[in-house]
Amino acid sequence: TPVVTISSDYCADSKQLRVQLSQQTPATADGSLKQPLLIPLKTELISADGSYQQQLLLTLTAAEQTIVLEDVPVAVQLVTLADFSAPVKLVQSRTLSELLFVVRYAKDGVARWDAMQTIWGDLVRQAMTSGMPAAFTLPDELVAMLAHLLREPLADQAFCAELLTLPGFDI
Repeated sequence: TPVVTISSDYCADSKQLRVQLSQQTPATADGSLKQPLLIPLKTELISADGSYQQQLLLTLTAAEQTIVLEDVPVAVQLVTLADFSAPVKLVQSRTLSELLFVVRYAKDGVARWDAMQTIWGDLVRQAMTSGMPAAFTLPDELVAMLAHLLREPLADQAFCAELLTLPGFDI
């Protein structure tokens, strides 16, 4: 399975979003060198307040590639692999706030679910490495998101329940 790494930089002066992408496919049993694949990445751009949203398809064709998007009016979060557009492992460094932003604003359910699973997984790993202190508490931002989901559940209540569910053992 290819591993895709993504990061971005926004320049307000030029209204350009630079998206840096790379791909690497681990060696298989035969040990042969893997060539870059054509990888479609359905992506959502979402402004900090959720008022600006744009969907587009980024196409990764090389081992490393930079895509410059013009006329992006404001700084945005990238939500990549919408609708699970490619069977890849996505590596994207995100803070808790950024992940909660995806849970709240992304249109794609898979991206929202994946962001919440990442949050839960990070918290469980954090608790395990710190020796499971008795006073472990959830971050206030996460508690606020959970309260929001409970007070104002999504139209699809089964999906809302999935967002509230802790991950299984495969995190």
